[in-house]
Amino acid sequence: QSSQSRPRKEWRRMYRIAVTMATGMLIGIVAFLVTASISALTQFRSDTARDLYQHRSPEASLSFLFLWNLGLALLAAFPVVFYTQGAKGSGIPECKAYLNGVNLSYFLRLRCFLVTIFSTICAVSSGLPIGPEGPLVHLGAIVCSALTFGKKVITFRGKTLLTIDCAMFREFKDDSDRRDRVALGVGGGFAAAVWAPGGGGGVALGEVAPSIEHRL
Repeated sequence: QSSQSRPRKEWRRMYRIAVTMATGMLIGIVAFLVTASISALTQFRSDTARDLYQHRSPEASLSFLFLWNLGLALLAAFPVVFYTQGAKGSGIPECKAYLNGVNLSYFLRLRCFLVTIFSTICAVSSGLPIGPEGPLVHLGAIVCSALTFGKKVITFRGKTLLTIDCAMFREFKDDSDRRDRVALGVGGGFAAAVWAPGGGGGVALGEVAPSIEHRL
């Protein structure tokens, strides 16, 4: 029996490592898309304002900057106010509370993921004195939390839109594994935000969830 359980334990260990690497890559892709979108919008704003200043008037350039920044700020605020308030902050306090035993599941939902991406891109591109670092930590936690569900039902106003049944992720369905995966997502999001993989691990182990499984 021990000879049969040893290969199974080894397989589970390698499977968990593979899933962890895959989630890290997914977090990196999300962070890249967010930062690339912010850079593109910021570059468009700067180029347009410069062209208006050179070819028309300083007043036209200033008016464009005012209307552009105001429009992006309003676009960032509307979905948070009217659709989901789980994305209203950086998400870091909620992550710390959840990983230390407080039952806060609303901030890990798919709607929070979509609204956080959209609002972060618009808010940072609008020129507000904020950055994407906190929301990227939140997005990393949502990505890893989503991969701990073997079956996910996506609904909108009481109607089922999509049902995802993935047996391979049922390995992480219990509360302990889910908490550990969310902690890894927090570290991955921080690492992607500040380009410091070692710092992400330190944040996950020391600051956010000091009680998680350190073998991770």
